[in-house]
Amino acid sequence: MNSDRRHRVHHLRSLSDVVTAPPAGLAETDEANGTASNGIATAEISNTIVHLLRLHAGRAPTETETVLTSELAVVTLRDCLTTTERTLANEGLSALAMEVRAALHDGIQAQATAAVEEITGRPVVAYLTAQQQEPDLAIIAFVFASPTAPSGSRA
Repeated sequence: MNSDRRHRVHHLRSLSDVVTAPPAGLAETDEANGTASNGIATAEISNTIVHLLRLHAGRAPTETETVLTSELAVVTLRDCLTTTERTLANEGLSALAMEVRAALHDGIQAQATAAVEEITGRPVVAYLTAQQQEPDLAIIAFVFASPTAPSGSRA
């Protein structure tokens, strides 16, 4: 591996080592709601997505970053296309390459959603993905259920 090109994830954590499982039990909890603190949660979500893509695609993106708000978690993936997807695109089959990537994202939906729900303690009501070839970027968004409004109030 070229030492000038390191694999990176949220907080510039090296991905050059093989990931065997997503991190478990690392989360410090927020005393108010029992969920992982924001910094730990974003790192766990990034690492989980990297793990799932490496497991199912044979390679992971070189960079990921997760942004977590009260409404959603958004994971940005950089340099994520496989050699097969790049070959298809280079042969004029870009649409097919993007279909393959979309199918891969659909294939990890259940595992990714379950992991995000466990990490955040919030139910996910929508899983949305988008990707493009140039630049090689993808986004996976998890939209959380709205907190229940107190009885008698209007949302």
